[in-house]
Amino acid sequence: MSKWPPRILTREETIEHIERTGCSFSRFGDGELSMMLMMPVSGFQRISFKLRRELINVARAKDDGFLVCIPGPIIDDSYYTDLARKWWQNNIKKWGWAWKHYFADGKVYGDTEITRPWIDVQKEDIAELSFTRIKALWNDRDVVMVEGERSRVGVGNDLLDNAQSVRRIICPSKSAYSYIDEIEKECRKLPKDTLFLSALGMSATCLSYRLFKAGYQSYDIGHMDVELEWYRMRATKKVPIKGKFVCEAGGNRSFKEMEIDRKYTDEIIARVGV
Repeated sequence: MSKWPPRILTREETIEHIERTGCSFSRFGDGELSMMLMMPVSGFQRISFKLRRELINVARAKDDGFLVCIPGPIIDDSYYTDLARKWWQNNIKKWGWAWKHYFADGKVYGDTEITRPWIDVQKEDIAELSFTRIKALWNDRDVVMVEGERSRVGVGNDLLDNAQSVRRIICPSKSAYSYIDEIEKECRKLPKDTLFLSALGMSATCLSYRLFKAGYQSYDIGHMDVELEWYRMRATKKVPIKGKFVCEAGGNRSFKEMEIDRKYTDEIIARVGV
């Protein structure tokens, strides 16, 4: 059933839904939409017909226990900064027809922006509550972080400190989808009670659904680590972060090496494509 605008849970409702149901989720943003339209995506992922088909398949998923997330500003941008509000209004004006084409099937969506609680909002109470509640989702869990080789999620901050254990599968920072089958294979070697967190661009959107279908719980957490760093800095724009790949702040051009401690290297259980 076609329906537009769709029902998109608020940021708070999305987190509550994940808490209550224990579902897995994937997130769609402007990058995923661009790939679905076969348009270049900032150089961090090569155009791929296979990736396009898989993203469309995930977008149309209606499985119980899996939540597809799309941008909340499609229906409500009231709590965003003026700059972010203007950006989303321009995006929807230009690409609203595409959002409608792929996401008007009558189901309820989560809010993609749950993992981006700071830079586009810049309200400390919203950010603090969002980080606290999302981090609680992996409290005392055995977590496997699937990430780009320079993402280093949780390094230098407390994002993953409350997990029972953290292990890492390291993947390419760019065009990781070329290795998606190998990445999935490594993930599927692990016990079913493993919670997977992925920060791997649009490859994470696909991987999270693949792992859900394989019987795992999986979260596509996207830019959450970067958002936490920006929040700690009280940054008002997207800036480089030392030692971490930040594609929205110049990518490799903004990358500055950092000393990596033994704890991080000991957490790495596999490398795929790097």
